[in-house]
Amino acid sequence: MLTQYLTENGLTLNEFAKTCGTSASTILRIKDGEVAPSKRVARALWIATKGQVTPNDIYGLHYSVTPNDPTRVHHTTQQDAQQDMSKEREKMDGK
Repeated sequence: MLTQYLTENGLTLNEFAKTCGTSASTILRIKDGEVAPSKRVARALWIATKGQVTPNDIYGLHYSVTPNDPTRVHHTTQQDAQQDMSKEREKMDGK
């Protein structure tokens, strides 16, 4: 998700790193999955991307609510989680 965000928004590692208050090398290592961000940097990534890249994206943790039992959560692929989020946005937008 981070790579996709940077590409879609035409941002360099240096530009994005400044926005997040960290170094370009740190962003690169996070993007490549070499290191996990600190809590501060994970939050900065989330804020800088306006929620488009979440800590769950960085850590690969994705889940959705089971349709027939909203109290029950199951793990899914990232693609499934994105589809679930799109459906929820459509519901909220009244589509």
